[in-house]
Amino acid sequence: MEDIKIIEKVEEVDEPIESLKEAPVDTDIDQAFPNIDMPEAPEEEEEEQLPVITDKEFLKEEDVFSNHNTITKMVPVVKKVRKKRTMTEEGLAKLAIARGKAQETRMRNAALRKEGKMKTKKDLAKEQKLADIENKRPVVNNVVHKTENITNNITHEDIMKIATETTAKALMCYETDRKIKKEEKKKKYEADHKNKIIKETLMRATGKKVGEAGFYSACF
Repeated sequence: MEDIKIIEKVEEVDEPIESLKEAPVDTDIDQAFPNIDMPEAPEEEEEEQLPVITDKEFLKEEDVFSNHNTITKMVPVVKKVRKKRTMTEEGLAKLAIARGKAQETRMRNAALRKEGKMKTKKDLAKEQKLADIENKRPVVNNVVHKTENITNNITHEDIMKIATETTAKALMCYETDRKIKKEEKKKKYEADHKNKIIKETLMRATGKKVGEAGFYSACF
């Protein structure tokens, strides 16, 4: 390797070395670096305060009715007082005349009811009840069917006789229907049996079953 010559240029200093002292160092960061924005330190989070648990206050038995509104801070409801209506002299005069006429009507009706010339409230209610019953009856072809109580002299023997005859009639009808169905079933069985014999005879004669190919070829 070639030797590299390093030429150092030393400037001449007039001041003595002892006069050169170390420059003072700024201890404050903001003074040392004035153009640099330093991040702010994060604020310390406040500690979350726990709720204070207190004992529940119960009402005393003597305070339930006496000091209830004071303890619970309830305001009682005050109803508004309605203003009393005042009538004029003309209105009072008309009211007195109406009351007099009503009194006369009541006395006249009471006298008529006592004599039997006018129906009482009980009689009117009874008639209304009968009218309601009459309206509930069925109407067919504009004719009201009345329901009346029928009295008869049917004895226990008559009832037993009617029941026996009805039962015997029902049994006879059932027996007749059973015989008819049995006869129809017998005829159907005989017809099916006859057709079966014919099919077996034809199968033995032709050597083929009904429905096979060439079963009816011997007929032509």
